Amino acid sequence: MTLTTKDASTLTPQEQLQARLSDPKVIDALNRLLDRAELLAFSADALDGFIRRGDEITNSVGEMIADVKRDAVPSDLMEVAGKLPQLARAGVHVANTVDKPEFAALVNSGLLEQLGNPTTIEALKFVLSKLDLLAFGIQAVEGFLQRGDEIVDSANESLDDFRSLASSVDFSRLRYVATELPGLLEASAALIKAGVPAKLAQMAEAGAVVVDSGMLDPQTVKVLAAAGKIAAASYVEAFAAPAKEFKGIFALLSAVKDPALQPAISFFIEFMKCFSKRMK
Repeated sequence: MTLTTKDASTLTPQEQLQARLSDPKVIDALNRLLDRAELLAFSADALDGFIRRGDEITNSVGEMIADVKRDAVPSDLMEVAGKLPQLARAGVHVANTVDKPEFAALVNSGLLEQLGNPTTIEALKFVLSKLDLLAFGIQAVEGFLQRGDEIVDSANESLDDFRSLASSVDFSRLRYVATELPGLLEASAALIKAGVPAKLAQMAEAGAVVVDSGMLDPQTVKVLAAAGKIAAASYVEAFAAPAKEFKGIFALLSAVKDPALQPAISFFIEFMKCFSKRMK
């Protein structure tokens, strides 16, 4: 029995329920439910137990999932899985690069084999370790090139100054110095061996005294040089001659009468006279 809207509005709730229960479709549905009453009761009990143990079940399931992740899935695999989107994009770029003819030319050039050579690798490592020095050198060269005109002008000015200076240089004296340079080097080596450099401070003070005393006057230097040469030659000859013994003052006086000694004796006597005059 089917109720219309007008009929349903005039019936009481009890009458409406009775009319619904009289509907064949409702009766068929109720029969099916009654046939499965035991299954419905079991399902209701199970659902009630599940709801009551909901927190415990949720914790257990969470722990089980964590154990599965930890034991079954390695951490590096999880990291790779997290980067799958980036890997996919990189793979696309690599595939596009490999398809280019430039990449094929690079592979066929043998450059990759050279880069894999241990000697090449060591050379590249050395170059990379000197990158700071290399960058400094490049900056210096770049600065030199930028200031090229200014440097050329400065070099030309220096060359002009050198030419002006060279025009006033006595090259004959330079040649003389060059000729005497080996002797100066030998004398320098002898001075170093004698320990002269350790006494440079004292020598500097003594040099200042010598300069102030006039010992470096050209005439004085010539006299001292001549006396030094004569003394050196006489020393060599006297050292090579056989030694003579003078027994007593009379033997010495007899030796003084030797004509060969007269020039030297006369010189020393005159020298002492002049020296005595200048001491007053």
